Amino acid sequence: METIPQALEEEIKAMDTDQPLQAGDLVKKYYKKQIHLSYVLFGVGILIIFLNLYLGVFVIFLGIFMWWLVHASIEGKINRELVTRIAALLHYEYKDSDDPSTLSGKVFQIGEQKSMTNVMGGMCDSFPLRLFTYSFTVKEHIMENGKYRDRIHPFTYSFFEIEFSSDLPSMAVVSETIDRKYLLPAIALEEEAKLEGNFNDSFYTYVEKDRQMEIRQILTPDIMAQLMDTMPTYSFFTSGKKLYVCMNTLGSKDDYVGANEKVKYLVSKWSPQLTRM
Repeated sequence: METIPQALEEEIKAMDTDQPLQAGDLVKKYYKKQIHLSYVLFGVGILIIFLNLYLGVFVIFLGIFMWWLVHASIEGKINRELVTRIAALLHYEYKDSDDPSTLSGKVFQIGEQKSMTNVMGGMCDSFPLRLFTYSFTVKEHIMENGKYRDRIHPFTYSFFEIEFSSDLPSMAVVSETIDRKYLLPAIALEEEAKLEGNFNDSFYTYVEKDRQMEIRQILTPDIMAQLMDTMPTYSFFTSGKKLYVCMNTLGSKDDYVGANEKVKYLVSKWSPQLTRM
């Protein structure tokens, strides 16, 4: 199962990265028999359970394992190939994963099963940059139908991380589309800034106490207009020397290229002020 067909290898190389990274369609095309067999094994295992519990469970396990092997192994390999090509287009180095403990800030302390995948690395102006997919789960203990049970909430976002040469002032500009139950409390600071116009209808803006003026040096009228017009789902926050930009998970080449251009533009505008504060 590890070795994929030559025809599939060639189709991956010919794929248009303008399309969303949906490897599932290729998996279904080239592994239809294996997927069908996994469903058959699962169904047969359920029937066998009535005759022999252990044998039935074993057959069900085989079906589940075959389904997982096709989707997790092969689909993952296709996605990695596509993202590797996008990284090369952006002149970034690529690796499958990285250590989440290298991230800074309370956001990355939330939840369990944390992972950094599709990690790209390069430079933004003169500052080191990483672009990655970050996933985690949050377990919520709830009562349902008179009984307590755990509900698992999965989260996945794309992040840019830009590391400056010195500590940055603590501030956050958070899209109103972000999760308000778990992420917003982790990003929010002690003082919320009220800015001119209708910017606060689209973004929550936070600063350290008595540092309202600094955020206004960053959020000039032209920058606020650009954030509302072109980046309404982006959130920004600092932690130590690092600036993080959080957004919905990037999918296609256009998603990556567009986000990269927007973030680099903002860093070029913000870096002179941030490094002087």
